[in-house]
Amino acid sequence: MLDKKLVKNQLEELSAKGGGSLVKRVIKSKLNSNSKILVIGLGGMGCKTVNAMKRIYSNEFASSSNIRFLAIDTDSNALSKVAVINGGYLSPGESFEIYSSEARNLLIDRPPIVRQWLSNSVESRPINPDGAQGVRAVGRVMLCGTS
Repeated sequence: MLDKKLVKNQLEELSAKGGGSLVKRVIKSKLNSNSKILVIGLGGMGCKTVNAMKRIYSNEFASSSNIRFLAIDTDSNALSKVAVINGGYLSPGESFEIYSSEARNLLIDRPPIVRQWLSNSVESRPINPDGAQGVRAVGRVMLCGTS
């Protein structure tokens, strides 16, 4: 699991060293009117990052027709919280919850496609609507779905 304090310190250090301006310069130099970009964030930190990226992009660029943002999480409550962080830059169509009641027993039944890559050390339990709760293997099972 990521150490949130360490990640926060690294982001602050990057920002203090001009990382934000570097990213802006790279984006401005590489994008042209024909560029089409989809920025996807998976899980809690990924969704927060996409929200922050959209905030930066929205503040720096007049047009956003060439870039789209998508936050994907297993927990709809977490997605709702991301939608209001720092002013909530993600619109309702830019988030997607991957929890499905059909996936509830995937950790118990473990279909062959899941058994091929899922470690036996992952607890055999029902998957609840509160999402993967930071367990990447559970998030991966939910992302793969029931097909």
